Amino acid sequence: MTELAGYVIWAPTLMLVIFRLAGIFLTAPLLAEPSIPGVVKGTVAMVLGLAVTARMVSPVALPGDWVSLVLGIGAETLLGATIGFAASLMFQGVELGAEQIGQQMGLALASVFNPLWEESISVVSSLLHMTALVIFLAIGGHRLMVQGLLETFDKVPLMGFSMSQGVLDAAVALMTAAFVLAVKLSAPILVTMLLVGTAMGLIQRTMPQLNILSAGFQVRIMVSAMVLAVSVASLLPLVQQAWQITMTTIARLFPAATP
Repeated sequence: MTELAGYVIWAPTLMLVIFRLAGIFLTAPLLAEPSIPGVVKGTVAMVLGLAVTARMVSPVALPGDWVSLVLGIGAETLLGATIGFAASLMFQGVELGAEQIGQQMGLALASVFNPLWEESISVVSSLLHMTALVIFLAIGGHRLMVQGLLETFDKVPLMGFSMSQGVLDAAVALMTAAFVLAVKLSAPILVTMLLVGTAMGLIQRTMPQLNILSAGFQVRIMVSAMVLAVSVASLLPLVQQAWQITMTTIARLFPAATP
């Protein structure tokens, strides 16, 4: 009976750990996919929670009132969601650049329905998003993301996370990095379309009898498709650089605890 009572004492601590771990399943790339059943997500959070709780020295003391307890649980969930959101901003940058590419290629209206997210996305956006996801898995980004979340238990005590100016500064820095990623990704197509548009304008001025508008659409798609096929290889270093910035920002947001 005494041994059972010793395990019951750790139940609130396990609950808080699971809430922190579950937060990453709300916003993180790949982990937040609706195609993953909730039972699987809950099981993974439970298994990781048991492993993390087993490493702790003593159980956490819960607040005496319900309001503080609810706020503490929300803060734990928010911490996990913050790390997942930070990782997802890289993919938001890829999708933003892909949307610009689709607009310039004239394929913005060529969209497909994604049954996982129940929304329509452009063909170019879907292609580059899946490519970035494969690169993310190839460089071990999913493992580093989970590892970064597990390391927060050594840096941020349970019931000790709160929104601060540092969190907002980190969000702004990551959004800026995502925008820069989108610009770098779409730059080859944007420059190419500018040159193609200039060349088509000169041809129209020198040969007015040639209806350049009838062939302009096919020319833009053909040229931009060739440039995209060549420049898609640059997605690997761009994703690696963006992921390095993400991990550096997360590490700066949750510094190592001083002894």
